[in-house]
Amino acid sequence: MLPSRRQPASPHPASDSKGNLITPLSVLVGMGRRPRFHQPGAIYHVMSRGNGGQVIFANDEEFTSCLVILYLVCWACDAKLFAFCLLSNHFHLLIKVGKVPLEHVMRRLKTRLAKMFNKMRGRLGHVFQARYQAKLVTGDRYFLTLLRYIHQNPVKAGLVARPEDWPWSSHRQYTGAIRSVMVDVDGGLAQISANREEALRLYNELQEVPQEDLTETIEQAAPMFWGASETPTSPSLETVAAAVERASGISKEGITGRTRTAPYCRARYAFIRKALTEGHSASAIARFLGIVPSAVSRLITRHAN
Repeated sequence: MLPSRRQPASPHPASDSKGNLITPLSVLVGMGRRPRFHQPGAIYHVMSRGNGGQVIFANDEEFTSCLVILYLVCWACDAKLFAFCLLSNHFHLLIKVGKVPLEHVMRRLKTRLAKMFNKMRGRLGHVFQARYQAKLVTGDRYFLTLLRYIHQNPVKAGLVARPEDWPWSSHRQYTGAIRSVMVDVDGGLAQISANREEALRLYNELQEVPQEDLTETIEQAAPMFWGASETPTSPSLETVAAAVERASGISKEGITGRTRTAPYCRARYAFIRKALTEGHSASAIARFLGIVPSAVSRLITRHAN
């Protein structure tokens, strides 16, 4: 029997006059790292490894315990889990976030798993690498390809001959062999096609495509955000503003100005989002726009909602 739903500790300490949650700048901008931009409703491919490549899941009990905690964390954070695959030293998730940022979902998940495993093993220390990897998922074709990629991981690793032979993934939930409330299969299929039968057909057909034929699609679809030791050089804010001007028709003066009509607000939001994604700090963006840093957070939250 599931525990009664309790309001999770909010990662958002503030709200505006209309009750909308304001995303803290600590979420939008990592300290010395590429920012993890939060967008409610976004879908991510997440991968996390054991610390130093060590084994995370040593036996069936630990695999099962991870699934229980994963379900409870997603439930508490109102996140939708579309797919998962657990291997001994790492795991993959395909997850849709709500108002709780992915950063907080993963922190809660990894903290609970680490505490449980250390208690079970009677040890102390890190279980996971400090930073997980996350890639924003856009487009139905990419979603379908990624779904297949995640479920084929045990086959690629030489652990089983077919994805349905691996018990620690959600593949068999998509083929109908098992069903549970943990994975939102219907929601996942809806990302592929509005017609459920068509989505299933496409998913099953893609299982026959060689993995090497899909690798380029996976790698080129979107940048991977993680705590890399080296950060690529970001384009200047002037360059970002020029790119937004070309896309929107709003000049740099319009982006940095005070006009509040819809086209200008959308261009300003597009500039802030692109600048954050390129690794610029909220303080630098605020100086460029002539506003205070907290206004950057408010603009992002207003348009995300």
